[in-house]
Amino acid sequence: MDQFAHLEQEQEMAQKVFATMINRGYLDAPNLKYLISPLALFNGDVLFATQKPSGGLHVMLGDFTGHGLPAAFGAIPVSDIFYAMTAKGYNLGEIVLELNSRLYAMLPANQFLCACMLDLDSNVGSLTVWNGAIPDVLVLNREGGIKYRLKSRNIPLGVVGRDTFESIVEIKDIDQGERIYVYSDGLIEARSPDGEMFTQERLDEYFARNQPPNGLFEDIQDGFSTFCTGKTQEDDITISEIICDKEVVLPPKPKTVFVPDKSYRMDWKVIMDLTPATLRTCDPLPLIIHYLTEDERLYQHKENIYLILSELFTNALEHGLLGLDSKLKKDAQGFAQYFAAREKALAELENGTIQIVLEHSFHDEGGEFAVCVEDSGPGFDYHRMNPQLADNIELSGRGIQLVKSICQKVAHQGRGNRVEAVYVWS
Repeated sequence: MDQFAHLEQEQEMAQKVFATMINRGYLDAPNLKYLISPLALFNGDVLFATQKPSGGLHVMLGDFTGHGLPAAFGAIPVSDIFYAMTAKGYNLGEIVLELNSRLYAMLPANQFLCACMLDLDSNVGSLTVWNGAIPDVLVLNREGGIKYRLKSRNIPLGVVGRDTFESIVEIKDIDQGERIYVYSDGLIEARSPDGEMFTQERLDEYFARNQPPNGLFEDIQDGFSTFCTGKTQEDDITISEIICDKEVVLPPKPKTVFVPDKSYRMDWKVIMDLTPATLRTCDPLPLIIHYLTEDERLYQHKENIYLILSELFTNALEHGLLGLDSKLKKDAQGFAQYFAAREKALAELENGTIQIVLEHSFHDEGGEFAVCVEDSGPGFDYHRMNPQLADNIELSGRGIQLVKSICQKVAHQGRGNRVEAVYVWS
């Protein structure tokens, strides 16, 4: 084998390893379509999708400056952070901050990552978008018309450090069957053989004439291919369509965790007292989930454990200490107002504590996981509980009913500022 052939073989092997490392999420989800066309062997565009512990979907599209191997250099740490932090329950804003810090520390001054992150909760009908120098994110209604055009409101990742980095997200309502389109600038800046650019306006024409939009993605793909036929590709190109569909259930991805011998059992109890300073700067849930699910037996129940902890802790913080009214969350606009009020109240919080007590014991055929969360707030009249889950069509108030549906016991105590839940697994 001559030197050129040997080098080519090594590049192909490296490309396969690279693709395996970064494409380990849910790009094969039935409500997601995508086209990725790299300019070089290594792609400067990245597209990730993975399920949140709560059941929603995180999607990220990124476009590194440059092409080929230098552009792809940052894709592996970005992939690791995106998938690991989502799995541990971190929200979109926290993931963005960590990505920016890592890329700012590792990339040369002339390199950065234009990116867009989506948090889609099809059950609630909520879409959260962080757009940093990516073309407009388009949300289409069921007829195919453009419902929202979400422009970039942030600088690319890796340009400035944490102290000066500002993160702006938009929260929108989204209905079943509506579609989200996110794409890199390589799509709208691609040229035909005579030098004409594809443009945003041309892309918008596809949305106007594909109503209803059942074959929209394929029409864009075919039209774009015809437009560029005969012209050498000049940039990496990525486009994705995500459909809001609460019927989609994604299978769990395998994870390498500690698998103890069946005879191994360790009963334990952990108590945490969280002060205002801690609550302002740290979300304890991802750390707790990470600790608990290192044991393969509890990992199988990760979604249920996350639901229980998230609901009880969130209620203690947002309603017990911060005094927020969940009635604001009647629609996506209300969600945005609610989270803005949450951030303001949390920044001003000076007094109060939350205590979390976690206790686990093994049984012959499984175990019992108990959670007790107590806040120092005024409490509430827990005898007037939320409506039954089946009768509640609001965007708020469903959480505690979901917890009751999977737990053996859920009981409020004291003045309503203390709640205990017991989850039995086998």
